[in-house]
Amino acid sequence: MIYLVMGYGCHLTKKITQYLDCVLENLNNGDVVITSGGFTQQKSAPGLSEALVMEKYLKEKCSKDITFLKEEGSITTYQNLQNSKCIILTIKPKAEIVIVCDFSRSIKIWIMSLFIFGVPMPRIITQDLSENCYEKVKQVFVATPLDLLAEIFPILRKIKEERKRRLMKIS
Repeated sequence: MIYLVMGYGCHLTKKITQYLDCVLENLNNGDVVITSGGFTQQKSAPGLSEALVMEKYLKEKCSKDITFLKEEGSITTYQNLQNSKCIILTIKPKAEIVIVCDFSRSIKIWIMSLFIFGVPMPRIITQDLSENCYEKVKQVFVATPLDLLAEIFPILRKIKEERKRRLMKIS
């Protein structure tokens, strides 16, 4: 089994550690864990990627025989999935995939993974990482439709990536 753990920042908050503990609860000996997320908080966490922060935590807490891999090149959900797919294809192309993600982003990730991974679809495990109702509404009704439109109109993906790069410089 390959677990793809989506990143949500470079700081281990209480919600993030609960999220990662959920990953640990699902692992069995021999599984592979890919932590995915780039260097998204250059000011507050210089030199740390989301993937590295998650991998360190998981390795420290895990008592099972697990292979850990990092995908540190992504700054968007689409890139998390696409870059991780490249890793999966090189290590175990026919493996069963489980994506671990934030509940508010699960619809977007489910649809994107259909485009990226095809059928059979990866299984999705969710954990609620939203700090408040506003974040959930924004994610479901604004970010998800925009990200899905970017699948149809690649120029929107480029605009989103550029916006994310600008935000990364100030966080």
